[in-house]
Amino acid sequence: MGEFLKKPTIKMNESMKMQYLKDTEFFDKAFEDAESGDLFVQYQLANLYLAHNDSENYLYWLEMAAKNGSPAGQLDLALTYNFGSGGPVNHTRAVYWYEQLITSGEGPEELRSQALHNLAICYDNGTGVPRNHAKAEEFFRAAAALGNEGSKEALANRPKSGGCYIATCVYGSYESPEVWTLRHFRDNTLETSWLGRQFVRMYYTISPKIVNKFGNKRWFNVFCKAILYRIVSKLQQESDKSHQHTDI
Repeated sequence: MGEFLKKPTIKMNESMKMQYLKDTEFFDKAFEDAESGDLFVQYQLANLYLAHNDSENYLYWLEMAAKNGSPAGQLDLALTYNFGSGGPVNHTRAVYWYEQLITSGEGPEELRSQALHNLAICYDNGTGVPRNHAKAEEFFRAAAALGNEGSKEALANRPKSGGCYIATCVYGSYESPEVWTLRHFRDNTLETSWLGRQFVRMYYTISPKIVNKFGNKRWFNVFCKAILYRIVSKLQQESDKSHQHTDI
C-alpha cells in the first residue's frame, strides 16, 4: 500500500511544550520514548501535532503508531485518509488501515466496530475498493454484532440487495457458482451505470415478493432455471474469453 512517510524535521517551540506538557524534561523524554518505538507516546505526539495543524508531523507519528500496532492509531489514520481530516484523502490507504485494525483483532470493540462499519460503507459505495454489496453486508453484520448502532440501523434500513433472491431460490444456495456469477455481474457491470443501478433497485424491490409467492412451485423453478441457465452460460463464456485475452 505504498511506503511510510519519510521522517520530517521535528519543529516544536517552547510555548507548545509549556502548553501541553509543561515539563520540558518530560517532553524530551517523550521524544526518546517515541523514537525507541513506544506506540502510546507516538500516538500522543501525533495528536499534539494535529492540535497545531502540523499535518506533516501528525501523519509521520500517526503512521509510526499505526505501523507498530496501535489500534487507535490505525483507526485515526484510516479516518484521516478517508475524510481528509489532518491529511490528504486516500481511500485506498483508508481501506488498508481499516483492514489492518480488523484483522489484528486488537483494541476495544468500539474501535473495531467503527472500522467494520466504515469498511462496509467503502464496499457499498465502491470507495477505495470495487463495489461489493455482499461484502458490505458482511461487515455491517460484524459491526452490528459488536454493538455498532450505525450498522444496526444500516441493516434495518437496507434494501435487500445482498443476495440474488430468484437465483438463490432456484440453485438452492447463495454460494453456488451460478449465483456467484450473477453477483459478480451485478457488482462489476450493472452497478457501474445509472441504468444498471436502477434495474438492480427494481429487481430487489420485486423479486422478494415473487419468491415468497412462487418460490415453492416446481414450475417456477423449472422456468427460471431455464432462463438463468442461458444468462449464466453467456456470462461465464464472456469471462472465459476475457481471461484468455488477459493470458495472451
